[in-house]
Amino acid sequence: KQRLERLGPVVDRALREARKLAEKRRADEEILQAKEEWEYTFNTVPDLIAILDCQHRIVRVNQAMADPLGIKPEQAVGLQCYEAVHGKSAPHASCPHVLTCQDGNEHTAEVHEPNLGGDFIVSTTPLHDRHGQLIGAIHVARDITERKRAEEALSKSHEELEAMNEEMAAQNEELLAEIEE
Repeated sequence: KQRLERLGPVVDRALREARKLAEKRRADEEILQAKEEWEYTFNTVPDLIAILDCQHRIVRVNQAMADPLGIKPEQAVGLQCYEAVHGKSAPHASCPHVLTCQDGNEHTAEVHEPNLGGDFIVSTTPLHDRHGQLIGAIHVARDITERKRAEEALSKSHEELEAMNEEMAAQNEELLAEIEE
């Protein structure tokens, strides 16, 4: 009988441990699922996204950013963005990331980047640690190459129409002068 009495608390403790272990497994699975969903979302976004520290090192990039660089996202980690993306030995003074790391504000610029194959609207958003310290920026580049081409074609068409309009106005003046004679 004493053995059975001692067995009760042992079974209770074992059941509590089993419940804790099951809860931990569930929590771990939920964390893993949330991580996978976040990575899927991050890699599905068509904009080129990089998380950069204030020393211009790449902390993370999405698939859209890695593709034009010809590497896998994990291979970008630790690279200097100005070397990997722009092929330069130092960042450009007007780089939005430089400005964000200097003043802690968001910045946006229109950039032509041949290494990425076009024109981009680049925005940087400050990234802070849990203590409020600036540790880097989220760098988002939206491809506007097609829009730029359309703007250039529209501008060229406008110039051609203006030239034709001027030519027609000159011809009208000549015709009016002939009629008046």
